[in-house]
Amino acid sequence: MAFQVFLPSNDPHIRPTILMLVRALEREGVPNRASPLGWKPARALAKLVGLMGLRRLPLLPNAEPVFAHLYHPWRNAFYPYVLRHPLVTCSFDLWPYTWDDWQRVFELNRPRIAFISAKLPMAEMQRRVPGVDFRWLPEAVDPAGFDSSLPLVERSVDVFEIGRPFPSFHERIREPLAKAGCCHEYPQAAHPGGIPYAEVVKTYARSKVVVCFPRSMTHPQQAQGVETTTFRYFECMSSKTLMIGHCPAELIEIMGYNPVIEANLEAPEEQLVKHLLPKINNYQAFVDRNYNVLRQTWTVAHQAAKIRAALEEAGETAQGQITKMKKL
Repeated sequence: MAFQVFLPSNDPHIRPTILMLVRALEREGVPNRASPLGWKPARALAKLVGLMGLRRLPLLPNAEPVFAHLYHPWRNAFYPYVLRHPLVTCSFDLWPYTWDDWQRVFELNRPRIAFISAKLPMAEMQRRVPGVDFRWLPEAVDPAGFDSSLPLVERSVDVFEIGRPFPSFHERIREPLAKAGCCHEYPQAAHPGGIPYAEVVKTYARSKVVVCFPRSMTHPQQAQGVETTTFRYFECMSSKTLMIGHCPAELIEIMGYNPVIEANLEAPEEQLVKHLLPKINNYQAFVDRNYNVLRQTWTVAHQAAKIRAALEEAGETAQGQITKMKKL
């Protein structure tokens, strides 16, 4: 039976979203195992074996396929499973400045199927490592993990800014919102290391509007032309908050329409103070639609179904190769 491996993760904001997928895969019948690399001596051994160049045990037949979620280019992350098991992987945050490192990860470990959350990096990896089957698998969340119960008009936070800062936008709206008596929360100013994920989720549930811009706009020097949708968009829709900012083309493809209120960058303060917030009740049907379409279209349950199918495909391919070798 195929199984999944939960790799060590110390990021308090990434870990909860990965665990959502872990649980969804378990519901799909893909059991979870903790990687031994959570143990420091095991990591040292994996590094040593990696330096030796041992990635496959050729005299032993392939075992059942394994899925692993890798969000940074860790070359030795798949030990000991890479030695015998066909791999199916999923990765995100493949920004251009990391492409060389990711290329080496895929070249060394040769997963049967490698899911990547953004289309442009997926295409680039396919060009660089043609022996791996790369596929698009956008990020996702479990809407059940968010609170969408309060209507917009009853929420206490008018505007919530979280995650990557967009200084020019923030400075345009900060004083006008304060003068209008609006509740404007931007906790990263007081907590540059980030606030607990549970607190973020609670604040979503109390927020009318959440600012959502892709990295291609907030940090163009890092994104280098890569525009992709991220967890925040799905978290907001799961919380029935109104998103203002910019909608990546990938999200329009997923949803079938634009679920974001496009920000007027020339006068964002006027857009918020005069148009959106005073008429927030008019947007309740819009956020309800976002929530319902998201549940029907793209959640961790949809992700898990695609990954389970990929594991079955990888297992069939491996079995076919074994049969072919026996005939020879």
